[in-house]
Amino acid sequence: MTENIADKAINDTRIVKQFTNPVKEPIDSDINLFDLLDNRAKRDPEGAMIEYKGDDGTWHPYSAQVFRDMVIDLAKGLIGLGVNKGDSVAIVSRTRWEWTALDMAIMSIGALTVPVYETNSASQVSWIFNDSKVTLAIAEDDGQRDKIESVRSEVPTLRNVFVIEAGGLNAIKTYGESVTDAEFWEYKEASHGDDRATIVYTSGST
Repeated sequence: MTENIADKAINDTRIVKQFTNPVKEPIDSDINLFDLLDNRAKRDPEGAMIEYKGDDGTWHPYSAQVFRDMVIDLAKGLIGLGVNKGDSVAIVSRTRWEWTALDMAIMSIGALTVPVYETNSASQVSWIFNDSKVTLAIAEDDGQRDKIESVRSEVPTLRNVFVIEAGGLNAIKTYGESVTDAEFWEYKEASHGDDRATIVYTSGST
């Protein structure tokens, strides 16, 4: 007597187990992810928060206070560019410190970070941008910018594109020069821990 393959497959799926652990501390829905950075800067302002490798091959740190202030400047720039709570902002780049700063700035004002793999094709970029209704995109370099520009006419929601390696972060900051600290904090306080923070597309969803 032989075992039915379909029955075996069904039976095999029944061995999956699920484990849960209770939350050790209650989650405060009044805070957003920027609060983690803000609290870190208050606790140890001069401590190294993030490091990057310079052209000379050595590592250079940003203190927690400096990095926090940079994130606020970027967030104010996004506000100046018309990015609102719930808007999608794409980052098309490999992992680098600028990615982290942009991600924190985007989420600090309640906007959504949409990470895009640097290896995604132009057609995948178009699909992701349209599905998440991207309003602003930050490309790592000219190659990623060109990829975005090649499908820009297909993405009606996209308004601006900045390039990290062409001074994009400084350009974004300039748009925030007329935005007050009070305005930033108003956006920040309107964004909470239970708001959506990011939309991630896996290789299967593109």
